[in-house]
Parts: sequence; C-alpha cells; structure tokens
Amino acid sequence: MPGISARRSASVDYLGSKNAQLHAAEDTGYEYFATRNDPNLVRVVQYAQLYQIFRHYGLKSHMRTGDYRQSTPEVFKSEAQKVIQRFAV
Repeated sequence: MPGISARRSASVDYLGSKNAQLHAAEDTGYEYFATRNDPNLVRVVQYAQLYQIFRHYGLKSHMRTGDYRQSTPEVFKSEAQKVIQRFAV
C-alpha cells in the first residue's frame, strides 16, 4: 500500500520510501516545484494524485460520457466564431 506523504504536494509515494536515493531526488523535485508558485503545476499535481489514488484502490467512475460537441449552445458557437474571425487575419 502506498504511503500518503505529508509533503506539500501530498503525493502518493510508491518508490521513495524504499529507496533513499530516489527519496532524496523526490525531495529535491518537490522543493523545486513548490517554489514555482505556478497554479498550473498545482493542478497537475492534484490530477496526478487523484489518478494514483484511483488506480491504486481500483476506483472507477460510473458517469456516462457523451459527445458534448453535439450539445453546445448556439450562443457559444456564434461567440467562438466571432473570436476566431478576429484572430484569423
């Protein structure tokens, strides 16, 4: 079972707890990314954590997915076309 680390990223750690060199490399990486203050990296870490947790515990979604392109409201389509036309010069 993976350990949930108490680090800033709260990562699921599969390997670092068994390998001191890998653990040190993880710490270096965590420190680097923690000091970037980049909200995109924060989101990437959040998604990676969720993915690892779902995979480890065999969690599955029962939500049906569909083709959302067919249900796009016309107002969004027309506004998107206007924006595209402005930049397609």
